[in-house]
Amino acid sequence: MACRDHNKQLIMACGQCKTAVCDECIELHHNGHQPFLTLKSAAKTVIENLQKATDNPDYTKIEKDFEEFSKKCQGEKMHADRTKQELLNRRDNLKAVLDQVTEAAVNKLERHKESVLEELDRVKTDKEQKCKTIDDFKGTVQRLSTSQDYLEVVVQGWNLKPPETSTVDFPNISELKFSAGTRRDETNRVEMLFGELKLQDTTSHHDGTISSDLGHSKIDMFSTLSICSDELFGDGPGENPISAQSDDSTKIKLSHSCESLRCDVKLIYQRSLKLGSSPQTMVPTTEGKCWILASPWQTLHLVDTKGEVINILQAEIAFPDDVSSASQDNSTFLAYFTKKCVKRGTLMINKNEGKHSFEMSTFIRTDPMFLRCVCLIPNGDIFVGLTNKPHLPSGPDHTSVLVRYNQKGKEIRRVQKDGHGQDMFYIPVRIKKSNTGSVAVVNFTESGTAHLVLLDNDLNLTHRYIDHGVALHADEPLPGPAQKFMITDALFNHQDLLLISEYYSRTVQLLDPSCNLLKVLVTDLQNPVWSLAQHAGGDLWVGVEGGEIKVYTHTIDYSLETL
Repeated sequence: MACRDHNKQLIMACGQCKTAVCDECIELHHNGHQPFLTLKSAAKTVIENLQKATDNPDYTKIEKDFEEFSKKCQGEKMHADRTKQELLNRRDNLKAVLDQVTEAAVNKLERHKESVLEELDRVKTDKEQKCKTIDDFKGTVQRLSTSQDYLEVVVQGWNLKPPETSTVDFPNISELKFSAGTRRDETNRVEMLFGELKLQDTTSHHDGTISSDLGHSKIDMFSTLSICSDELFGDGPGENPISAQSDDSTKIKLSHSCESLRCDVKLIYQRSLKLGSSPQTMVPTTEGKCWILASPWQTLHLVDTKGEVINILQAEIAFPDDVSSASQDNSTFLAYFTKKCVKRGTLMINKNEGKHSFEMSTFIRTDPMFLRCVCLIPNGDIFVGLTNKPHLPSGPDHTSVLVRYNQKGKEIRRVQKDGHGQDMFYIPVRIKKSNTGSVAVVNFTESGTAHLVLLDNDLNLTHRYIDHGVALHADEPLPGPAQKFMITDALFNHQDLLLISEYYSRTVQLLDPSCNLLKVLVTDLQNPVWSLAQHAGGDLWVGVEGGEIKVYTHTIDYSLETL
């Protein structure tokens, strides 16, 4: 190969300019440049740099993504065909009365299948093109690495650019789930009898996880049916489809019963309130205001329903760990972990001067136990959660209890064990009581998760809610904890249904009195939920990490129906 400028043999490589040069190039244009390399030495350096580039882990990831997408596409076809056959078998079992419903369901399935595969094929093609570009790059590098034409290696090597490593996001696919009907005795209700196909939005991610209305969880995306069916005869495997739409009606069948609970939910977003720091606890007052204990500085804010701050207390309260408000006189009770006491505070208002003051006195001492949380109930009794260690407890000598005191501060009930003789609590962090006497306790676990413990008025265990859609009766032993499930707050609404907030999925969920999941109410939050509050007018406040409070109009009507 000759020099384009001087038509002489290229004999060296200028490392500074990264070009091959002849003797005149060196003398006229590259005088003083460093380093000058033999073509063989320069070629070796080029190969070493290019081989390092081929070790880019993003290339491996893209190639793996392509392989997984190929499997996904094949799996989608198999799942769709399998579900189609299930639908057809259902039609055969129910004879001619189901022909029309079957045809409609199959057509819907085929349309969905075509739409899903079209989207997957689009992404697959994009990934296939990226893989081809990577293969071409690797092939060129391999060819240059074995070439003895050092000049060619230098010239092509310096001009060879590694492919971009930008990845293609997995598509958001609406999954079609088949749920069999439950009213088998009503032949005139063919659609309900046959069941229906429902869209269930999920998104696949590069780390092999799938996120849905209930959050982000580790699932084998290729072994899980994205188009699947429950058992065609009977009530299915025991899980109820969950709709993220808050204006629809949810119906679940009560076990061992011919009744169902119909629940009509309306949850309408109204506005957002800005607090400036994360609302750890929110406690409405009977006067339409709300006490908000804010983290990280543990300041106590008194705000009105518009979110306007009436007063901020910090020095007066000296870093409490929880707050609750008594309904009869609007007294505020503050829990202190290290001080091992509950203090009662009264907000004094000087109407002449327009100033507020906060007078405090010790109400209950819990020594030697450390105080974790407090809850006041209408008759003046107080529930507290206590542990015997100041740090995260461990070992057989760890003790956590729930204690009830009367309005004079005398202990009247204490509970620690469940019916299996196991500790009910690791660290109780929230306590709420219903109008009918049930007590809900958010229990932080040793594994870093948090579930709900439901007790009756005598503090006997009745149910637990341990994972998304997973409720346990008191007779059932507690299994291992969910990997990512952390309830941050709970409350009973005016109908004594439970609302809970879950950290990882950033959701607010509605449970029935037996901890069965009725509906996921809030799913579109950008940050985790820390606290919940329901005001007398029905407004639901959702306290979000970072200092925002989402306000929703919240109405729920429910009734028992005979099937």
